[in-house]
Amino acid sequence: MNLAKHLDIRNLSPILHRQKHNKNMDKTYKKRIADKLLSEQLEAAGAVLIQGPKWCGKMTTAQQAAVSSMFLNAPSFMMVLTGVGTYAYTRTDGVTVVSISALGV
Repeated sequence: MNLAKHLDIRNLSPILHRQKHNKNMDKTYKKRIADKLLSEQLEAAGAVLIQGPKWCGKMTTAQQAAVSSMFLNAPSFMMVLTGVGTYAYTRTDGVTVVSISALGV
């Protein structure tokens, strides 16, 4: 059974524009219609998928309902682990290919 809920805020957010972040913008959170819907759906299920266009407030709305949040950094490198071959190498596109046998497994 899928316990996740879906919340589409494309038509609910008052901020549906694609402008770059302005450092002088007011930092106070403005309540959205989606806040109540998100709260209700989080009570019904442990996870909610929030969809909408860029800059409509998806992340900010989710952060208001979250107990904690964390941002992940971009990976320092990309690697493919393969079951064939005996050595590791880096492709021309920068991806490192490593054989399981090269790890001594």
